[in-house]
Amino acid sequence: MYDHDWPILLEHEPIKHLIKQWKGGKVLANDEQYHAAVSAALKTLGPTAIMHYGSQHTTTQTKVCKAPNLLLTVLWILRYTIHDKQSHENLVKMLAPDTYHPPPGMNECMFQTVEFFYEYILVPVTDITIHMLKDDKSTELKNIIQTYFVTKPEIHWPRLKEFVIYGLASTFIDIIIKNGQNPDFTVSNDNTMEIKEFLDNNIDADTSEKSSFFKSSNLYQLFFSALPHLIERHVKEEWQYIMKNFKWSNEQGGTHFGPNTTLKNFVFNLPIQKEKDGPYVSVTLQDYFESIRSGNVTLKELVGNQKSKNEIVVEGVSTPDTSKRTRNEVDYKEGDDGKETGNKRSAEKKRTITMTKDEYLNLKHTIKFKSDKVIEAIGQHSTSWPEMYKVMGDVTSAAQKLFEKLDPAFPEDETPKKKRSRKDNM
Repeated sequence: MYDHDWPILLEHEPIKHLIKQWKGGKVLANDEQYHAAVSAALKTLGPTAIMHYGSQHTTTQTKVCKAPNLLLTVLWILRYTIHDKQSHENLVKMLAPDTYHPPPGMNECMFQTVEFFYEYILVPVTDITIHMLKDDKSTELKNIIQTYFVTKPEIHWPRLKEFVIYGLASTFIDIIIKNGQNPDFTVSNDNTMEIKEFLDNNIDADTSEKSSFFKSSNLYQLFFSALPHLIERHVKEEWQYIMKNFKWSNEQGGTHFGPNTTLKNFVFNLPIQKEKDGPYVSVTLQDYFESIRSGNVTLKELVGNQKSKNEIVVEGVSTPDTSKRTRNEVDYKEGDDGKETGNKRSAEKKRTITMTKDEYLNLKHTIKFKSDKVIEAIGQHSTSWPEMYKVMGDVTSAAQKLFEKLDPAFPEDETPKKKRSRKDNM
């Protein structure tokens, strides 16, 4: 947010007129005072400041900019949906008054309103890039990215988070440009009919208290609001499909993300099963939207575990509880022959290993998915032996670290105690 951005907006239409409608709380005596108060609030935003906290902007305990919510939305859109000539042309085309024709009785198309930008572009993007990638909170997505796609956290991590915002925001605009004003289904099947019924029921219903997804009345609202939940639900098991575009840490430089890096390297993909019970494949967000239109995505998949009503969450700065170390217990009982019976607990044979959840997941992911990478390369008759050799080295190293954690619980040189008889006690 730069000083020369917002004065132009405040002094010209339509913001000059709209800002009067966005007054919240105590209304100041005149427009000059209000203008001065808004300007003072915007001056607190620097180039690296978080401009908007999305769905938690009004409840977070973090200090936020006090400018009107929708004004911040406009500034956020101008910052994050433009990064090159093509993205600039896309936004200009989307907002041009002659690109789309408003429905009868309306002055503008729904997705040309500030309210749409806020609820269905800004909120989903910030749900991912702020709340799923928080610096003070451990999340599945954050742990995976920092483990495999960040070489130096102090350099790459803040840049990656910012680039992801640019990538997602401009991708949403690109989807709208490519699919037009009223995208409809391209086929009719059980999936499309169920989704259409869901959307149609929301058109005239009272959805004021419902969450964004559950008041969707068109495919843009449906998909954009579902995206954070799709990523969150699949990231644990299918993260390699979601992160397909990102550059691995071993491909990055010490101060950059490697040669030929573009913003496309910071846009998530999504996993999809193109056939029932078939394998997952990785598709772009544009292709996933097309899959919804072509009946390859179920409503159940889009709904996931979302709540139908908005829940107010108060976000603060969380401090990890270090008073107790997390311990995973390995308990077993040995039989007379020294073999483990496994289903009975024995206090004298109780073994304890210490391993954090993040540590375990990192080792698990390295072993599982890097092994898959080598197997896939062999299956495709790859001749990149040096790369496969390096990847297998990573797998071996991760496996060794895992065994080092487990070995104390099952020492190989331990001799089972001989069962004592009555005669021994005499």
